[in-house]
Order: sequence, then structure tokens, then C-alpha cells
Amino acid sequence: MLRVAEREGRTGWSVVDETGEPLALVEGYLQRISSQAFSPHTVRAYAFDLLSFWRWLDQARV
Repeated sequence: MLRVAEREGRTGWSVVDETGEPLALVEGYLQRISSQAFSPHTVRAYAFDLLSFWRWLDQARV
């Protein structure tokens, strides 16, 4: 099951799979907005929104 996790050793948030590996597409986006001086709270909120969307895509078999 996918979940949102704080990045180890770095600041920011990521969406990770069961093994703790970040989803590459989501990871790249979250890193980009983190580097653009977005608030850590905003990045975390985006991570949860992307997690919800990713779960919906999986459930809808898209």
C-alpha cells in the first residue's frame, strides 16, 4: 500500500510503496516544488493529494 513519508536524511515529503521506495514520477514533482521554496506544509499537502489521486487511479484500473 502506498503512503506518504518524510524523506530520510533530507527535508521534504515523498509518496512511497510497500518497500519504502519513492514513486519516481511523484518524487520528481515533490522535489521540484520543494526546491522552489514552497512551504514544507504545502509540499506535504501536495503529497497527500497525489497519494489520493494515485490510489484512485489504481482502484479505477487506469
